[in-house]
Amino acid sequence: MKKRVFALILSILWGIIGLNGCADKGTADDRGGISESIQFPEYFEKSCDKFHFQADVVIADGVDVSQVGRRRAERACYDNNKAYEQLFGNVEADLKYRDGSGRLPYEVYGGTNYEMLSMDGWNLNFSLRFASDIHRCTHLEKRDPEYNMDRYQQNGELDFMRPSDGEQEIVSILADIGFEGEFDFFTTVYAMNYQTLAQEEHAVGIEGNEDRSRYKEVWTEADNCYYYFMRQKVDGLPVYYLYGDVFKELDVCNSGVNGIYSKDGLQSLVIDKLFVVDTSEAPEAVSFMPLEELAQKITEEYRIPVYGASVEVHRMELYLMAKEGWKAYELFPVWILSMEQIETKNGEEIRTPLQAVIDAETGKIIS
Repeated sequence: MKKRVFALILSILWGIIGLNGCADKGTADDRGGISESIQFPEYFEKSCDKFHFQADVVIADGVDVSQVGRRRAERACYDNNKAYEQLFGNVEADLKYRDGSGRLPYEVYGGTNYEMLSMDGWNLNFSLRFASDIHRCTHLEKRDPEYNMDRYQQNGELDFMRPSDGEQEIVSILADIGFEGEFDFFTTVYAMNYQTLAQEEHAVGIEGNEDRSRYKEVWTEADNCYYYFMRQKVDGLPVYYLYGDVFKELDVCNSGVNGIYSKDGLQSLVIDKLFVVDTSEAPEAVSFMPLEELAQKITEEYRIPVYGASVEVHRMELYLMAKEGWKAYELFPVWILSMEQIETKNGEEIRTPLQAVIDAETGKIIS
């Protein structure tokens, strides 16, 4: 009898300990978020079969992981008329194309001096002639053998304006053309000095050969400009999605908003997607998978593109992914892995960059 009573008391004690453990792991707070005690290291190292994690674990400054959850979002819209007036009001332009069959009209305008504006109330593409000169001097994708953004000074400062002023001008323009609400961004900016622009300029003709007739006649200090790449952030985390519904790489050119700003003002503005989140609603709680389990699951499910190759993971960065649903977008946390595939051909080691997007809660490989 005494043994049964002792066993019952022990069972109750273990139950209390178990409940306390569950409370520490994750409970709802007053805002409906999560109070999850899980913490991530700044560096994660583990080898699983062909996968070798030697990775920096990157979470944006100031982010409380315990308050990260799932959210619903809508595509942000602007006003075509306001956009035209703001960006093309002083341009001698003609309407080149219009399609009013969609929810919002799609319009394309062209100016007499190679100005261009296309817009549909969601996406926007605006450029003046000067932007074409800059585009001949830049290769934005890191996988491009001619990638050259490392030739320009990131976060550098030019004489005509501080880089933060141009960024604020772009944010103000978003409001001026009718975007409602406020947006927060992680911004990468390059100071484009005219000497480097002159060195990097390259133009090709229809047959793919260099065409010097298209080059700018002379580059001067007046051509100095800033090139901005602005990725939206929500709850302190950068937002990731398939840029243009196609491009999945984390190149700066896939950042949602980019623009060129010179001493003469805005020279180009490209908007792919912006999202509106109802912050009055608390995020839906998530439970992050521990990195040890995540690494094992990735190893079991990820198919290495080349048979016999191995993979090194160098960076794991926490994002909120925007995935389109039936009526809205869902934002949920993902790890974006920057990796290298390593194979040997004819005795030579070949390293190929790879990227993987992993659901941070389930470990599911998204891409």
